[in-house]
Amino acid sequence: MPGRREASNFWTTQKVMTEQRALEGFESDFGSEKLDLVNQLREDVKRWRESEYENATQTTKKLLRRCMGRGMPRWTQAGLRIGLG
Repeated sequence: MPGRREASNFWTTQKVMTEQRALEGFESDFGSEKLDLVNQLREDVKRWRESEYENATQTTKKLLRRCMGRGMPRWTQAGLRIGLG
């Protein structure tokens, strides 16, 4: 998906016990994992949009065109409203 990063879950844990930190040689553990289901759903939605919402009812297509066009607020991934259409 050019232009969009893959969905991932980032995590970190702090080790509390001093002995554990000394044995392992670091103070925290961190990493990430891909969210395969989310990435697959994004691809499916992209294909569905490109097919002009194949197999959707006319009512659903009207609603989707309205939501994706003018008149509906747009939101960033952080949940911030950036204006209309």
